Amino acid sequence: MENEGGNPLISRVNPEITFAQWKVLKHFEEEFKITPVKVNFKQLPYSLNIFLTKLSSEKAANKFSLEYGNRKEQVSLFKEFFKWLIGTSKHTVTCLMNIANEKIPMGQNDKKYLDLCDDLEKEFKELLGDNGVFIFPTQPKNDILPQRDPSLLF
Repeated sequence: MENEGGNPLISRVNPEITFAQWKVLKHFEEEFKITPVKVNFKQLPYSLNIFLTKLSSEKAANKFSLEYGNRKEQVSLFKEFFKWLIGTSKHTVTCLMNIANEKIPMGQNDKKYLDLCDDLEKEFKELLGDNGVFIFPTQPKNDILPQRDPSLLF
């Protein structure tokens, strides 16, 4: 799979990263005689919603605000946001979004996203079996500094 499936909020994958994926696939073909299969998961345009819902649904896990404070103190969203605006926060905007997300109560659509997550997990298991490999770009850009450039949030 070459990208997240068309979510307009997510940056397009950089051509260098797409080329690197292609090189990996060629290596698998030549070295292991494996023919790659291109797939598209209909759930992936909702990946951000699935991710955030799944994170906030786990009741036994520590809150992000505590994890980002090294489990010693709660990170203040308000304080860190203003520090981030002037470039002095040690936390990325993604960290701050995770803290903000944990403060939002579960909504009616959350069941839908948890179901999409279950469907996606089932499709992955059916596709990959016990020895499959899924190659997917983890980051659309190859060099980002999200603390310095607000246009590179995602």
